[in-house]
Amino acid sequence: RSLVDREAEYESVLVAMEPGRFSPGALATAVKMAAPRRRGIHVVVPITVPASSPLDGQMPEQEAAAMKVISLAKLQGGRRVSGHWEKVRMGQEGHLIVEEARELKARAIVVPLPPRTAGSVFGKTLETVLAERPCRVIIQTDPQVTRPRAAAKA
Repeated sequence: RSLVDREAEYESVLVAMEPGRFSPGALATAVKMAAPRRRGIHVVVPITVPASSPLDGQMPEQEAAAMKVISLAKLQGGRRVSGHWEKVRMGQEGHLIVEEARELKARAIVVPLPPRTAGSVFGKTLETVLAERPCRVIIQTDPQVTRPRAAAKA
């Protein structure tokens, strides 16, 4: 067995997504990375709770959006995909992702590139993940995000 083969294997891959923003490209990347030995893929969806609300309070819309993301991931990736959502305070999303990666002993974290919007919470999250990463971080861009602009110019 060559060293190159071993480097291409990932014991587990963590995929971080926002509630309501399923990224087929990020999951496809995780599946490819985990494919050689059918390793586990875990999806984590941080739900940001406003400071004015209790951390354990009900947030049915956000919880449903997070569950939809996890369900779509399981449909695309099959039985080896697991996932959960977790509530955090604003600014703690990146720390949650890094901690999840450590607990899972993930060899890679796949994060979809956040949309370019002013004040995007996930942009700051990505900065935190990159600064504190315990393993490789792969930033995935979904092609369909750029298609409408190209179509508009045509």
